[in-house]
Amino acid sequence: MKLTKAIKITALLAITGISIALLIHYVESNILKTYENNLPLIALGDNVKNRSTRAHLWFEELMAGDESINYQKDVKQQFKSCMTILQGAYSGKHTEIGTFIQSTDHVTLQVLEESIESMETLLASAEERWYYRNKTLKGDSLSGEEAGGVLDQNFDMAYDDFQAKMDKLVTHVNAIVNADTQFLNKLAKVSVAAVLVIFSLICFAMFRSTDKADGFAKRNEEKLHKETSRVAELNRFVELVSNGNFQSELNLEENDNLGSALVRMRDKLRNSQEEEGKRSWVNAGLAQIGTILRNTDSDLQTYYDSIIRFIVTYTKNVQGGLYILNNDNGAQSYLEMVSCYAYDRKKFQTKQILPGEGLVGQVFMEGTTTYMLEVPKTYVQITSGLGHETPRMLVLIPLVINEKTFGVLEIAGFKALEKYEVEFLERLAENIASSIASAKANAHTRKLLEITQQQAEEMRAQEEEMRQNMEELTAIQEEMTRKEKAYLERIAALEQKSLQVVNW
Repeated sequence: MKLTKAIKITALLAITGISIALLIHYVESNILKTYENNLPLIALGDNVKNRSTRAHLWFEELMAGDESINYQKDVKQQFKSCMTILQGAYSGKHTEIGTFIQSTDHVTLQVLEESIESMETLLASAEERWYYRNKTLKGDSLSGEEAGGVLDQNFDMAYDDFQAKMDKLVTHVNAIVNADTQFLNKLAKVSVAAVLVIFSLICFAMFRSTDKADGFAKRNEEKLHKETSRVAELNRFVELVSNGNFQSELNLEENDNLGSALVRMRDKLRNSQEEEGKRSWVNAGLAQIGTILRNTDSDLQTYYDSIIRFIVTYTKNVQGGLYILNNDNGAQSYLEMVSCYAYDRKKFQTKQILPGEGLVGQVFMEGTTTYMLEVPKTYVQITSGLGHETPRMLVLIPLVINEKTFGVLEIAGFKALEKYEVEFLERLAENIASSIASAKANAHTRKLLEITQQQAEEMRAQEEEMRQNMEELTAIQEEMTRKEKAYLERIAALEQKSLQVVNW
């Protein structure tokens, strides 16, 4: 068959069009592949750095004497989870922060391997430091090197080395992403330029063609514009997500697999950020209440006021009360409201509740948390300058430690609490119960000490009185002895005088 000019032009345009389509497909698939392969590694770097930093800070607080921190759970387990995630990323497996694709970049694999080795060194250094710290607490004599100086330096050096490895990993992955993005952007520009050239040729050809051909060119133009806009929108979305803007939106079209994958990636990163924010909020609150609970120098009323004020303001509620079991006078025990706080000020209110009486008494007897979103209007009123209003939320948490209940924490507000906020309040209640138990034990000890001191004073007074009596008895005895001697001498003189009279 003779190849006419039209056939040649059509074939050339077809080949060029196919090449451009393949180029566009290559750009799309490689954009997705680049971010699927590398963004999880960037998120890994941030996540592992945060975990190791948190474990490092907790370990330093533990070494400084903070008994609320558990070494196995809060330090060692954090380091091990970092190592597990790094190993999963190196092997291309599923981890707790997501599934990693096996990397083919030898530098990335090398940095991951170095990071795993650095984490092993850091964990070993922490174990050694913890071991010698326990030996010191047991009273074993240690050398200067074992006592902590060199071990502390080794631990800090291992931590700094691991952080440097994570920074190196994130920097390298960012460099790969930037390089691939620049390359793909160039290809996209080439694609657009080629499409524009072909479009110009088609327009020139269609200028001499029929109305049907003109319609075909118009449809191609619309499709081209749509594809170009879509690639630009995907690039914009990916750049926003890579910069940490997880609230950015992407309009999805039908059968848009690439867009769906990018949206899923954004959602996973956003969920990870939200979970991290919740954990940070809980940890910060526990640290602050720990500081308040350790401040036992002030009087009990100020101590209780500080506790309830912090809880109400930190959880952004409007009112709270603290009830403590009073069984000091030996009569019937009752729950006493020791502090009440509402609308940024202390409420001066006293209240006594018997165990089992009302919601507070029931929570005390049952020892379980009560959470209500429909509060009876007759139960409690929140008072402000605008009048009285029934709260929309009420939570009552028993102060329990070692299966013994010391009181009840009551919080009211106008917003529902999330599950992690209720769990946070329960952990606060446990810490408060532990502090109150210690305070009661100390008060009982002080009372016994005062009684002992009073008895000692009484015994010293009795001893002084007996000493004075003994001195008086000794003086009387000496006086009697003196008089007896005088009588005997007088009798002897009289007898002598009588003998003289007889002899005479």
